[in-house]
Amino acid sequence: MYITTVHKNSDVRLPSSEYQIRSLFKLQPDEQLEIWITALDQSKDKPPSGKQIS
Repeated sequence: MYITTVHKNSDVRLPSSEYQIRSLFKLQPDEQLEIWITALDQSKDKPPSGKQIS
């Protein structure tokens, strides 16, 4: 689910850890990309934490 959602938007950095993916997997597919992009914005140049994702 998640990988397909993000893969369609190829300019978005993919999650780098299982914890990030697990946090996203709990969300509805239509929410995953929106939440991930928000988490990327909040984390600036660092990988987003699970807290930022959920």
